[in-house]
Amino acid sequence: MQVVPAIFLLLSLFVFSSAKGDDNKLFRIIDKDKTGYIDSTGKEIIKPLFIVSGDFSEGLAFARINGTYGYIDKTGQFVISPE
Repeated sequence: MQVVPAIFLLLSLFVFSSAKGDDNKLFRIIDKDKTGYIDSTGKEIIKPLFIVSGDFSEGLAFARINGTYGYIDKTGQFVISPE
């Protein structure tokens, strides 16, 4: 039967993708109506400066500051300037 190899493949992909993990995952926080980011230990990585911001994907997150949007990296620096 072809079902067993397909299930094994899907299970293997799940295990390997889960094991890879994301040690650098950042979590959005809100403080005084501004967003920033902490790591998995609760350490503040990016101070709450942004009016709104998104989750990180491929190392970047959108962020709004002073009425304009741009993209920040995991240090909080704009790598695509707000416009």
